Amino acid sequence: MFSPEDIRVANATFRKSGTGAVGSKAVVPLHAKEWLDANLKKGDPVLDFGAGKIDNLKDYNGASIALDYDVTLYDFGDNKGAAINQNALENQYELVMASNVMNVQNSKKMLSSTVKQLASASKNAAIANLPTSPRKGAFKNLTGKQGADLLEKELRTNFISVERIAGTPSNPVFLAKGPKKATLKQLEAKAIKQGRVRRSTKYGVGKQVGKHIYMEKSFASKLPKKAQLIIKKFEKEHPDFDYKVVKFNEKTGDTSFIQSRNFDESTEPSIDASIKYTVGEGFSNPRRGSTVYHHKWSMVDDSYKGFSTKESMERTLQWCAYVDRKGISRSSIGSKKNWENISKLIN
Repeated sequence: MFSPEDIRVANATFRKSGTGAVGSKAVVPLHAKEWLDANLKKGDPVLDFGAGKIDNLKDYNGASIALDYDVTLYDFGDNKGAAINQNALENQYELVMASNVMNVQNSKKMLSSTVKQLASASKNAAIANLPTSPRKGAFKNLTGKQGADLLEKELRTNFISVERIAGTPSNPVFLAKGPKKATLKQLEAKAIKQGRVRRSTKYGVGKQVGKHIYMEKSFASKLPKKAQLIIKKFEKEHPDFDYKVVKFNEKTGDTSFIQSRNFDESTEPSIDASIKYTVGEGFSNPRRGSTVYHHKWSMVDDSYKGFSTKESMERTLQWCAYVDRKGISRSSIGSKKNWENISKLIN
């Protein structure tokens, strides 16, 4: 997302290794503590975005907040103090505070991306300031007030409510509330990109993997007539086989009927058993399953009542980020045994 130069510029401005990016009298932690005490309960999760190099939480300049709330410290690049969680943006927090962060954005594009990160990480609100100095490339050739107005515009693009709660017109402290969340279509686009998977455009539903379409059975009426005839034949000959997913090969017409008892409840449901119909041969005997399904949102449409497709898409983004960061081969995660071990670390 950010270039090496963007990261270098931002990293170069932290004040003192070991205690964080801001001084003990920083205004953002002060206003954050006031807002937290008035609006949240003790122990709620808080993110310090751009905390700097911090080796021990007891040395953290926002320690007064850390005493009462579950504070996670985040920074990027070379700001890798022992107390910093560089994967913190994979989660969400009641409040995100960004102290002396916005002023060191190296370009307007970087500023926009950083504000989007704040909104994405926030469940409730964010507090950010804009010091008069230093101000990096995003604010080049702008007056102090123009720079503040630019930041406010970016915040308003990503939050429902934005107000200036302290400071001056050129050096404000902002409280942004109600992060604007991605629409389902936007979320689906992200899940498609990160998950390398898509819903069938031909049928409007169903996970497409090559010539195979995987559909939750209530949507199987969208499949072609030859599939409908096989489904009807299967249900007549195997009335006690409670299948949940239909797998249809568009090229050969072969069709599998798959049991997945935890399809609605599990984020990655397991395959319990299956029966395959092979054109020209008929039905196989039941076979036990040893794999799991990922991206189950793609097997249904957004009207499905069994689970939230939004939450399932968010789960795709979560586990994809984890396995890619850890260098785990995606070819290995279909195994139920392998996935159980991996998912424990993600959860």
